[in-house]
Amino acid sequence: MSQTPNTAGAQAKKGELRQSMSHLKQAFVSVAVFSFFINILMLVPPIFMLQMFDRVLSSGSIPTLVMLLVVAIGLLIVMGLLDWSRNRVLVRAGTRLDALLDKRLFDATFFRALRSPDSGSTQPLKDMVTLRQFMTGQGVFAFFDAPWTPIFILIIFLFHPLLGTLTLIGAIILFAMAYANEVITREPLGAANSEYIKESDYASSNLRNAEVLEAMGMTGRLRQRWQKMHQSVLSLQAIASDRSANLTAASKSLRMILQVGILATGAYLAVQNVITPGVMIAASIIMARALAPIDQAMHAWRGFIGARGAWDRLNKVLESTPAPSEHMKLPTPQGNVTVENIVVVPPGMRTPSLRGVKLDLKPG
Repeated sequence: MSQTPNTAGAQAKKGELRQSMSHLKQAFVSVAVFSFFINILMLVPPIFMLQMFDRVLSSGSIPTLVMLLVVAIGLLIVMGLLDWSRNRVLVRAGTRLDALLDKRLFDATFFRALRSPDSGSTQPLKDMVTLRQFMTGQGVFAFFDAPWTPIFILIIFLFHPLLGTLTLIGAIILFAMAYANEVITREPLGAANSEYIKESDYASSNLRNAEVLEAMGMTGRLRQRWQKMHQSVLSLQAIASDRSANLTAASKSLRMILQVGILATGAYLAVQNVITPGVMIAASIIMARALAPIDQAMHAWRGFIGARGAWDRLNKVLESTPAPSEHMKLPTPQGNVTVENIVVVPPGMRTPSLRGVKLDLKPG
């Protein structure tokens, strides 16, 4: 089916990278569906604990315990299979994205090097690897699991408003810390990635001329320049890592404080006969699950920054190097080689060593 001009124009405006990602829509929908059921099944452990404390221990019924255990194990096995399937879908989505763009990126990289030999770089191919690795890593699951955080907090509110309020305050603080982590590391990480690209290109260009540079005695000087660039990269990465480590350590301490706090609050409410001990344990487990995507996002933030930078650079490469138009089709070569009036003059000489050579070679 031919595309209408409006459709073609919209796709051109959309960008090649986004067009390629749109081919993976079905895979992302599948991952979202798997994430839906996985997060529902995450409620199995707290519900099991709730039933065990409030029913089994109070009644002393072993058959009830066995039945609860069998059902819980079966559901957790299903959750494991769904998680395994979700990982496999993302791995294949990353491979599919690479397959859609590998030829185009190679050609763009090649033609950029032809236009500007001094600035030839394989960075677009490396950026594709960075983007694919992030897509197939664990950090991307935080984006699929994050919408469930409000739902888990709502469930805790249903247990008791005080428990829900404590969890909500903790989630807001952790989210603010995750956002602050992005803000304070964005600039040094972006600068470090840019410097790393320059350092890598510098080393690659020198390696291509290693024999000549060694013969000219320039290796030492070039090494010093490379070390200076490398130290700049390490310094910027250290700044970003130090800032991120401070917030990561603070968020870890806060999560543990929240865990202790919700158990203490639940114990107080249980002593007052407002809730049961099972509710106290279940609320603690659900709170940990509600805060998990925020914690996961903080740990994967460096990879997200790298993938975002790779995405921007790939977009620029594809936009600045449009796909070549259709070439005129030429007839299939017949294999005839005809040479007329060859003149060969050796370097530094004026007298030709060969003159007027003619030959005609047939195929085969």
